[in-house]
Amino acid sequence: FDLKGKLVADVGCGSGILGVSALKLGAGKCFFNDIDELAIKATEQNLELNGIDKGYEIVCGDLVLGEEKADVVIANITADILIRLCEKLTSYVKDGGVVIVSGIINARANDVKNAYKKYFDEI
Repeated sequence: FDLKGKLVADVGCGSGILGVSALKLGAGKCFFNDIDELAIKATEQNLELNGIDKGYEIVCGDLVLGEEKADVVIANITADILIRLCEKLTSYVKDGGVVIVSGIINARANDVKNAYKKYFDEI
């Protein structure tokens, strides 16, 4: 998946490893978001450890994203949260953009697919 120059949003960033990886793979900017202040601190530490000092924004809050829509939204969080945030999360994706979700147990996979299929042509 080519991330070069793309705007990526790492939602529920935790340690920030997905967004850090996106930046290392050439993303133009990454927007990190989490509700947990410890996750935000871990993300800041991982950015520093990886020598990344620009091209990102970090916000602590419940799905508080920038005004610019992302090319790619990544979220490694539980199915219940992915479903609860579905409408709002998909509103932050550009037309033709991609949402990549993970952290879903097999028993909940269809629930997540059903929530997102009304917003995307391909799941």
